[in-house]
Amino acid sequence: ALNLSGITLSRMRRRMAELGVRRAFGATQGTILWQVLSENMVLTLLGGLLGLAMSYGAMLLLRDWLLATSLGKTGLSTGMFNGAVFIAAFLGFSVGSAPIVSFHYGADNRSELKSVFRKSAVIIGVTAVVMVTASELLSHPLSSAFVGYDPELLELTVHGFRLFALNYLFCGVNIYASAFFTALCNGLISALISFARTLLLRGGMVLLLPLLWGLDGIWWAVVAAEGLAVL
Repeated sequence: ALNLSGITLSRMRRRMAELGVRRAFGATQGTILWQVLSENMVLTLLGGLLGLAMSYGAMLLLRDWLLATSLGKTGLSTGMFNGAVFIAAFLGFSVGSAPIVSFHYGADNRSELKSVFRKSAVIIGVTAVVMVTASELLSHPLSSAFVGYDPELLELTVHGFRLFALNYLFCGVNIYASAFFTALCNGLISALISFARTLLLRGGMVLLLPLLWGLDGIWWAVVAAEGLAVL
């Protein structure tokens, strides 16, 4: 994620002059916005797919060893592997829209800044619902591609995948919020959001919820951490 963010921001800084020329020659804000977002979405989705392929290869190579460890069969999570693509989509949109936010903020164009924020909120909300719905419907076939060789493991994986997928309702908001404050040159707030949702809340929930709900508590820990970070 950090590498993709760095590449995207570097590309956008180099292209600010080009986008300014396009704007001067009559390109609408919507046209430029669509160009920036589509290019960055393609980049991050390709990165997510590459990471997914590498994770799948590593899982196949290490499968026997992982199943032999004290983690047992529940030590594997295809939901986390498949989630890389969905997280990449949120990341691509958030980082891709950051230069637009920075531009309007620097120009003190508050009305356009609010418009971008409202549109982004709608896009992230709709995307989150679609992702959760797709995950719930496709959890079995996607899990079968990874662990279809073992019915018991498949059942555990599908159950964990469906619980883990609920975090997509919240993680897009947190990812966008972090990128939004970075675009506003408020690195402190951005860092606090990232630290809270990844290390502080997830770490705390992973320690607490399994004591209450057993194995399901591990999956709910991610959902709870993302939900609390939104608040």
